[in-house]
Formats: sequence, C-alpha cells, structure tokens
Amino acid sequence: MSDKHLTLNQRVIVVGKDVKGSIAYVGYPTFATGKWIGIILDEPKGKNNGTVRGHAYFRCEENYGVFVRQTQIQLLDADDNPMETSMTTSTEETRPANRRLSSITVAQRSRPTTVRRKASPAQTKTGSLSMSSSRTSLASSRQSLTSYVSPTAERAVSPDLTGKRASFVETGFVETLTPQYTPGQSITSPQPASNAEEKLAAMQAQQENTQLKAEVEDLKEKLETLRLRRAEDREKLRELERLRLQLEQANEFKAKIMESQAQLQRDLQRAKQEVREVQEALDQHNDETAELQEAAEMAALDKEMAEERAESLLLELEQCREKLEEATLDLQLMRAEMEAGGNIQHPYAAGDGGATGYEVRQLQQQNVRLRDTLVRLRDLSAHDKHAMQKMQKDLEQYKSEIAELSRTKEKLSARVEELEAQVADLREQAVREREAAQETIMDRDGTIVKFRELVQKMTEQYNEMRLQLETKQGELAGYFMASNGQCPQVQQSIDLQLELAQARARADMLAACLPDHFMASNGDHDAIMFILLLQRLNTKAEIILGQIREKFPAVNVWDKESIMKTHTAVQYSFRCQLEYQLQMIQCMVCMWSGALETCTPELLLRAASALPDAAQQERALDAAAQLLKTNELDENCSLDGMERCWSYLAAMWAALSMGAVEGAGCAREVLLHACAAIDALARALAADASALSHATQPGDQPHELSQLHEAIQSSCGALQQQLKGVRRRLPPGVRLHALPIDMQLVERLRGESAIALWRAARATSLAARAACACAATAGERGEGAPLPLTALAAIWSAAIDKTYQQDELGAVKVIQRALSAAAADVNKLAAFTQDKEYDVMALTNRAAEKPTPPIVVRAQLVKKQLEETKTLTIRLENKEADIKELRKALKAKQEELSEMQIRRELGERKLVAAARDADLRAQQLQRRLDDAQNQLK
Repeated sequence: MSDKHLTLNQRVIVVGKDVKGSIAYVGYPTFATGKWIGIILDEPKGKNNGTVRGHAYFRCEENYGVFVRQTQIQLLDADDNPMETSMTTSTEETRPANRRLSSITVAQRSRPTTVRRKASPAQTKTGSLSMSSSRTSLASSRQSLTSYVSPTAERAVSPDLTGKRASFVETGFVETLTPQYTPGQSITSPQPASNAEEKLAAMQAQQENTQLKAEVEDLKEKLETLRLRRAEDREKLRELERLRLQLEQANEFKAKIMESQAQLQRDLQRAKQEVREVQEALDQHNDETAELQEAAEMAALDKEMAEERAESLLLELEQCREKLEEATLDLQLMRAEMEAGGNIQHPYAAGDGGATGYEVRQLQQQNVRLRDTLVRLRDLSAHDKHAMQKMQKDLEQYKSEIAELSRTKEKLSARVEELEAQVADLREQAVREREAAQETIMDRDGTIVKFRELVQKMTEQYNEMRLQLETKQGELAGYFMASNGQCPQVQQSIDLQLELAQARARADMLAACLPDHFMASNGDHDAIMFILLLQRLNTKAEIILGQIREKFPAVNVWDKESIMKTHTAVQYSFRCQLEYQLQMIQCMVCMWSGALETCTPELLLRAASALPDAAQQERALDAAAQLLKTNELDENCSLDGMERCWSYLAAMWAALSMGAVEGAGCAREVLLHACAAIDALARALAADASALSHATQPGDQPHELSQLHEAIQSSCGALQQQLKGVRRRLPPGVRLHALPIDMQLVERLRGESAIALWRAARATSLAARAACACAATAGERGEGAPLPLTALAAIWSAAIDKTYQQDELGAVKVIQRALSAAAADVNKLAAFTQDKEYDVMALTNRAAEKPTPPIVVRAQLVKKQLEETKTLTIRLENKEADIKELRKALKAKQEELSEMQIRRELGERKLVAAARDADLRAQQLQRRLDDAQNQLK
C-alpha cells in the first residue's frame, strides 16, 4: 500500500480487530521506530485517546484511538466496503525493478558476440562453467552484502523495499547473465577458412579484446567507486546506530528531566506549604504577642490604680490614727475628771442622766477594738505592699519574655523572607529548566525526523548500490583474490588504529576524571608530557641514527676517483656530523631523564615550564624523519634545527639548575653519548682531511696545510682509540657518581670541547666540499685534477671566515687548538677510567636503593588530596546532619516558646485574680474604715 493512497479522514478497517475507523495521523512517532498510522475507531476498542507518553498526535475519546502499522489496515470505499489495492501496489512496485533489469539485459545483449558465435564446443562448455561460477559468485556476494546489513538497518527497511527485493529475485536476474569473454580463451575456429576470413576474424577479435579491456577498466573504476560508496554506507550505518543510541539516551535524558521537574514541583509545593505554615504560625505569634502587650498594659494600669488607692487608704489611715489619738486624749481627760469628781457628768453622757461605770468600760472596750482594727489595717497594708512588689517583679519578667519573643519573631520573619526568596529562585530555575528541556526535546525531535528521512534515502541508495554491485561481483572475482593478500596488513593497521584511538579515548577519560589543577599550566599534566617528550626525542634520534647508517655507509678505501667523481666522502662527513647532533640530543635527554627521576616534585613542576618550547624543538627531528621517508636527506640539508634542539635543552638545564641533582650529569649513558658525539666528529674530521689530502697537488716541500691534514688524521685516530677504551671500561650498571670523577671534566667534554671540535669539523667539511667541487673541474678539459696549495689555502681561509666569523689565528692554529683541547680532555677521562677500572668493576651491578620518582610522589599527593576531598565531603554531610539536628532543636525551642506563652497566659490570669483580690480587700478595708468612722462618731 503506497503512501499516496493514505489521506486524513479516510475510512479504513483494522484487519486484526475487524473494526472500522478514520485515519487521523500518518507519520513517524517518537514512541517507536518506523511509520505508524493513527486511527479513530468507531467503537471503544482502542488503547488510547491519541496521546502516547505525553505527546498528543490527534484527539479523540478515551479507548477510541489506536496506532497500527500500514500493513494492518485495508482501505474502504464510500460504502465502507474493502478495496483491493495490494495487487496494484505490488505491480507498481515491480515495474521500476523490471525496467532496470530490462535495461541491464539490453546492455548485455548489445555487446559484440562475433567471437562467441565462432567458439568451439569446448569453449561453450567453458562458457557454461564460467556462467555457473558467475552465478555462484553472485549468490555469495549477495549473501555477503546481506550479512553487512545491521539489525537496525533491517528494521528501517520499509515494506515497499521488501516488495522490491522480492520482485527482483522473482524476475530471475541471475539466469539472464551471459558468460563474459576472458582473454585466456582460444579465439580460433576449428573450421577451415581462408586467409581473408582469418585476418578479418583476428581483427574483430583484437577489436573485441580492446573493447573488453576498456570495459574491464571501466568496470574496475566502477567497482572502486562502489567499494568507496560501500565503505561510506557502512560509515553511515554506524552513524545511524550511533544516532539511535543518542536518541535512546535523549529519551532517557528526557525522562530524567521530567522526573526531576516533577520532583522540583513537589519540592516547590512542599516549600510553599512550609512557608504557608510558617506564615500562619507567625500571624498567630503576632496575635498572641499583641494580646500579651494589651494584657501587660492593663496590668500596668491596674497596678497604678492599686497604688493610688493604697496611698489614699494610707492617708485615711493616718487621719484615723490622728482622730484616735484625739479620742484617746479626750478619754483620758474624761477619766481624770471622773476620778476627780465621781458625780461629775460625762461630757458624752445623755442629758437626762449621768455616766455610769458600765459606759466607761464599754468605751474602753471599743477603744481596744479600734486599736486592734488599726493593727490589722497596718498588717494588711504591709501585705498589700509586698504583693504589689511581687506583682512588679512578675511584670518585669513578663516584659523580658516579651522582648525575647519579639527577637524570636524577627528571626522567624527573616527566615520566612529567606525561604520566600529560595522558593522564588526554585520557581525560576524550574521554569528555565523546563524551557530548556522543551527546546532540547524539540531539537531532538527535529533531528530525529531529519535522520529518519536520511536513513530512508540511504537505504534506497544502499539497495540500488547492492544491486549494481551484485552485477559486477562475478566479473571481478580475480581482482578480489589478488587484493585479498593485503588483508592481514590492512587488518593489522586497522587494529593498531583502533588501539591508538582507544588509548587516546582512555587518556582523555582519565584526564576528565582528574581534578582541574592537574591540567593547569606548569602542572602535573605538563610534567608527564615533558617526560614523554624526552622519551620521544630519544627514540626518534635512535631511529634516525639507524636509518642514516644504512643510507650513508662507511667508506673503507679512499682514492682520488671516489673523492673527485663521487660524493661519497662528503656524504660520509655529513653522516658523521648528523650523528654528532643526534648523540648530543640523546646526551641531553639522558641527563634530563636521570634528573627527573631523582629530583624533588617542586623541581619537576618547574621543569614542566619548558614543555611548550621543547615541543617546538621536536620539529627538527620530525623534519629529518620526513626527509628520510621521502629519500630527500642528503649533504645539502641544514643541521641548525638539530643544534637548536640540544642547545635549548642545555640552556634550560643551566637555567633551572638541574645540575644540583645528584648523579644526573655524570651517568654512564650521558658519558657514553658524549664520547659517541666526539667520536663522530673525529670520524668526520678524518674523512674530510683524507678528502683534502687526495684533492691537493703534492709539492716538493712540505706545506703547513699538508701537515695539518696529516695531523688531523693522526689526532682523530688517537681520539677514536682513546674513546673506544673509555667505552670499554664503562660496563652496564656502573654508578659513576659514587666515584671521585671530575664533574667539570665531564661538563667540559660535552660542552666546550665538543663545541670547539664541532666548529673545526664544520670548517673542515666546508673546505673539503669546496675543494672536491673545484678539483672535479680543475683539468684542462673540465676533468678532475688536484688543486694547488695556494687555491687550497684560499678555500681554507673562506671556510674559517664562514665558521668562526672573526679569527686572526689562521686555519692551522684554530684546528690544532680545537684538536689539542679535545685530546687533553679525552686523555684525562681515559686515564681516570684506567686508574679506577677495578673500582668501576666493584661498583658494577651493586644493588642500590632507588629514590621514589617525583612523578610517583605527585601521584601519591593527588591521591591523598582526593582522599582529603572525600573526607571533607563526609564532613560536609555530617555538618548537614548537624544542621538537621539544629533544626530539630529549633522546633523544640519553638515548642518551649509555646509553653512559655501558655505560662504567660497563666501568669496574666493570676495577675487578674490578684488584682481582683486586691480590689475586694480594698473594698473590705474601705467598709471597715467606714464602720470605724461611724463608730467613732
């Protein structure tokens, strides 16, 4: 069923469920791969409402929507009757394949077949065999191509492509192939013919052979193109698999984002609830505080009123005391008068009769009662005063509690504001993350749709290319047999490349796991890279040494013909000078390596600062290796880059004071490389001196230049013998720093003496090259002839000026001084090794405790820092637990605060009760006072 037959709102029937519906969606959803059709059913026999995993593809009622494959539906006409469309579709799909096959068959039939018609029965039999072999190879190639298709690609192939493949097999494409002509077959006819026919047949055969060769070349080119496209298809299939994995990861990431968003929403709701509860508690606390303040104000007012009433009562009490004293005086006066005259009438007696003794006693008893009443009033006022003081103390305590509650309220208000700010930040963060997740999901959906279209196109291209490749496999089986011999090397190369890629990926992942300070400039990473750089320099120098020894072999016989007609002497001198530069590089690398194995970690990090410039110096060795690969390394190449390389290492050695490391500058390997460098210069000087001697015309009297050449050869021979003895007396495993060796001698041997001898060798090489070039054309007819001593002197002078820039001593003195300085240092070293030979043998292979390399110390330090970080993490977790405990304690304090509030309410109630009691007592006292006043009146 083709896509063009499917339209929205079209009536279809689901084959498996026998239920009808309308098409509402056609496309590639995100919940599964491939093409799906969304249908709104007429009955509630579906599985959804058009929404799957939160994504709405169409809308309908619940259980009325369903997603099916294209093969599970059948179209309906206007009367809801099934339509027959499968045969039409298969016929339409078969037509393009038949057209392609017919074009291929016509192309094969259009080839010239003159020779084939004249083939013998034996040739016919051979052709049938080749046809069967071609069929077999085509079948095997089809199987091999099918095996390359991954499960993902097989799943991605649509049903229409499956139909095409079936129609392709049914047409019998393999059966229509005709046997191809091979050049090895016989083209002669067994039937007799005339010469003209034979010539015509031969010309036709030759023409057909030429056409077949051109066709074979064309097929080879097409096959190569197909192989490249096949490799590209494999890469695209791998890319498809990788994209599928990325899609799965994106879906997982999307699910995690949705979960995290839901968790954030829950946290937000929880935080809102906590803020709401805190706000309610704060409002309640504010109300209670306001009530407490009002109660305290009322208590203060009651206190003031009680104080005023107590003062008024005290004043009234004083007045009563004064009146009582007056009454007492009057009573005493009356008693005195009554004692003085018993019949005298009492002033307070009634007018109708005199005062009797009974009345007097009654008045006395009344006075006693009044006196008791006054005492009780005094005690009551003292008790009230004490109660007022106690109430004042309680009031002050309540005020302090109110102040403390106010401070707690302020803290809680600040905490509420902080929580509100956090809630706002969380809300903004959730919104941003949700928007970012939505954008990411939209981008991923767009990318998935694009890649699905790309996969579909690639699948179609792959099928077409597979069909084309199947047609060419039988013709080029021999070519594959020849190319299969390279499979082991190619496989090994692929394995090495995979191992290299895996190693780099592993190094990158390990570096990503390390802390940031590890990758910082002049840090541990630079130190490791510097150590690896030194190892690379040593290895590259060793490889170049082996290559130049094979490229420029040593010269055993020196004669005029080899010097004047060939470049053997000049090339050997160049080889020796290049050996000197490489040996000096290895010497400095050995010094650095030994120092970096025993120095302190701080010095190692300081040495890592030389990495950027040292990496630039490595280019000189890379350039030399590239010249060796392209066979372009010769005596015309410059050695300045090599010299800058080891000169930079020597300058950094001195700048960083690496010589202070014990045993770094006098190791056996350092001394051996220095001796090898001087030996290479001695061989170069001897070769150039021999070339100059053969290129010079002998004179009647000895000349100083001739004597110089002989002196150079003899001195260089002696130097080589001395250096050979030194190397022989330094066995492997010896520790020279344990001997009293002169460090200045070793430094001078690889420094001043080597540089002076290098300049002398450079000047001698320039002179020898110029002399050989002049001697090759010095004859009358441009032939080779020896040079006169005057011409040689001019050549020497030019070479000295070019090498030493400004020198007034002359060639003889300069060369002799360099040779004598080098010979003196080498003789001292040879004498030392000869005198200490037994000590050297005793120190050989003696077990010694090796110090821990600084890079290992740094690694241990980094591990320790990681452990400390882990410990700090645990401490932080403990701190968080402590904070949780403090929060619990804060809740307990809040509970205590609520208890204090309850106590405050109880105190207020007691205060109100005490005030009420005071009022009652005051009223009682007032009544008693009124009664006393009434009785006194």
